[in-house]
Amino acid sequence: MRTHAAHLAATALGLLLAPAANAQGTCGNLTVTLSPNPAPYGAPVTVTVANNSGNAASLSSSCVITAIFSALGASPVFAPFCLTVLTPVPPGTQLSQTWDQKGNCDQQVTPGLYTVVVNAVPGGSCNFSLTIDPCTAGSISSFGAGCGNGAACGGPATLTLEDCPVIGTTVTFRLANGPANAPSALALGASNTSWMGVPLPIPIGLGCSILVSLDVILPGPMTGPEGLALFPGSIPADPALVGQTIYAEGGALSAGTFRTTNGLAVTIG
Repeated sequence: MRTHAAHLAATALGLLLAPAANAQGTCGNLTVTLSPNPAPYGAPVTVTVANNSGNAASLSSSCVITAIFSALGASPVFAPFCLTVLTPVPPGTQLSQTWDQKGNCDQQVTPGLYTVVVNAVPGGSCNFSLTIDPCTAGSISSFGAGCGNGAACGGPATLTLEDCPVIGTTVTFRLANGPANAPSALALGASNTSWMGVPLPIPIGLGCSILVSLDVILPGPMTGPEGLALFPGSIPADPALVGQTIYAEGGALSAGTFRTTNGLAVTIG
């Protein structure tokens, strides 16, 4: 039996050699449905396999979703841990798995085209196209880079916004892949070019930088074992805010050093 890593490597190679992925359809004796597709930014996506054929069918592992790749990515943005065991889907039954649009490092993924991989027996590896739409109101863009090595998957911590920034709604900033079990904070500012007359970014050591003006600093929760901290907040239902841009950066204190994230430019819709 192949290891999980070897299985993903083979899947990635198969994606490079395979024809264009299908939006939905069949995989062996299974009918595969992605819903919703296209998916609004941040909305959960459910992948369902149904055996409507009257013939025997199985998944090649304990998961419905083997992996999810971005359009140009050679490595999966999402690869659940799956037991390599046959999982029967008897005639007239179905199985589902929901993806919350979060990547392997707990970050919100970006809008765009993705490929969802399902493995069925018979059928082999089948690819299905999934589109994540950009926000219809408001926008989010990333700038700069974080620092340090995170608890979830190495590399720097990241800051993403898992909701579209629209007046009258609640949004959640995600500080992901930070240091484990560390106090966190979120900085909000009116600028990403200067703070109190000092040009940004401002290096603070060990590859970390202040990327936004520190106009508001919100203390956050302790990060979890995988370095995740959430910062929910409400956008007032004030039309005067539409078109305004705020800048955000997260950080967590680890071994006396403040590990920072990338910055976000959030334009309210």
